[in-house]
Amino acid sequence: MFKGKELPMVKKMTIGSKIDYYIEPRLKKELLDEVIKQSLEKDDRDYVLVVDGAEGSGKSTLALQIGKYVDPSLDLSRVCFDGDSFQKAIINSKKGQCVIFDEAFVGLSSRSAVSRMNNTIVSMMMQMRQKNLFIIIVLPSFFLLDKYVAMWRCKYLIHVYERKLRRGYFIGFSEKKKKTLYLLGKKGFTYKFVYSKAKGRFYGKFALGIEQEEEYRVKKAKAFERFSEEELILKEESTLWKMRLVCWVYEFLKEKNPQLTQQEFVEALKDRVKISIKQNTFSIWMGKLRKMGELS
Repeated sequence: MFKGKELPMVKKMTIGSKIDYYIEPRLKKELLDEVIKQSLEKDDRDYVLVVDGAEGSGKSTLALQIGKYVDPSLDLSRVCFDGDSFQKAIINSKKGQCVIFDEAFVGLSSRSAVSRMNNTIVSMMMQMRQKNLFIIIVLPSFFLLDKYVAMWRCKYLIHVYERKLRRGYFIGFSEKKKKTLYLLGKKGFTYKFVYSKAKGRFYGKFALGIEQEEEYRVKKAKAFERFSEEELILKEESTLWKMRLVCWVYEFLKEKNPQLTQQEFVEALKDRVKISIKQNTFSIWMGKLRKMGELS
């Protein structure tokens, strides 16, 4: 797909009465028209596209341009930044519509957030298929995806990157090539093992129109705030349970051996179960749990 050299110019496409932007002509013809639209309209199937790239590379911009081209009815109600809104958008979408799941923040997060993202995607796969939806998943790296989604449900990967500090470049990987890429590149999060001629340019036009651009930025900023708060809460909860478990074990052992000191316990944790905690930190944890009434 997209055989030949990269084209230096792109054509201007007009969608509806208000939206116009640049789109790479081979991307339009060989993927969007001949594959994705064909799949949705004639083959009565869904289509999952992944767009990935580093922070600030323009991956969300390209995803919006592709989504709006394939589905002119696309609006902010189907551009989702968290699992709950993604699930609602899929449930409320009509047959053949586009839903964008922009998980751009997940690269900044914990493993639990990556796991939640994958669980959300996998859980909605059946409804995607039944409604023949066009799903675009936007995230920092294709390799963060669950193996089932990456290997078998994603049909095409577009990797967005910069060249000499200039944004707006992409490379595409077909279904077969992205499977090979996932198997060979996941360990080092590298794209170098698979060659593709499907290269092109895109530009920074906001595809949903000027009137929705500010609303989009506000929505994304609020989503990031919620995401940060949720991650902080989860981190605090995880620390609290770790603190409880360690301190409860110490209290239990101290009942058996009243001579056991905190320093001896901390050293035993490190040597026997590979849990490294400073003695001062452990003392603080014990004090907090006593104030909370959970230790005598």
